[in-house]
Amino acid sequence: RFSPKIARLALIMMVVLVVVMGRNTFAAGSRLVSDYELFVPEVSRDPLFREGHFYLGSWYAKEGNDHLAETHFSQALRKEEHVISFVDEGAVRINLAGVVTKRKRYTEAEQLLTEVYNAHDPVYVVISLHNLAYLYDTSENYEASVALLSADQETVRQRPLLTVYIKHLLLLKRFDDVEQVLGDQRVLSAQEVMSIQSLIDAGRKT
Repeated sequence: RFSPKIARLALIMMVVLVVVMGRNTFAAGSRLVSDYELFVPEVSRDPLFREGHFYLGSWYAKEGNDHLAETHFSQALRKEEHVISFVDEGAVRINLAGVVTKRKRYTEAEQLLTEVYNAHDPVYVVISLHNLAYLYDTSENYEASVALLSADQETVRQRPLLTVYIKHLLLLKRFDDVEQVLGDQRVLSAQEVMSIQSLIDAGRKT
């Protein structure tokens, strides 16, 4: 028989060994399940595996390789007759739009996001609206932004889009419209409203 002290020591050593083995297994597992390692072989075997192309595009986008990200996202959107292959096209278009926006191809990004927005998928309608607004901000297409946001007043009442909407109205010197928005909104603080009103007053003097 083992003494109680030796038994306790053996139990402690066993627990430590299990924890270390668990950590090593977890670390090894983390290294093995990157989307790159998972889907490169799958796409090599089946170039029409659209979902595989989507995951590879996402992986390359995270790595900053916009060229290969665009290549795989574009492949994910390709449809072949008589081939059954599924992918979340809304997610693909949104991600592809992000890549081409970084490459300053704004017209292509606008087309992709507009397709998603016009599909009225409740999963993506708000994010596509946000992304379109920020695309127009990046490309300084303020008229298009105001036209888009003014048609969706319910969503524009949310803070992120509200601030973009007000900014673009100010840049277009549509001060009366800004004041109307300020009167209708319920999310900006009194201090923020005063700051915006100061910008309106200064803009009217120029």
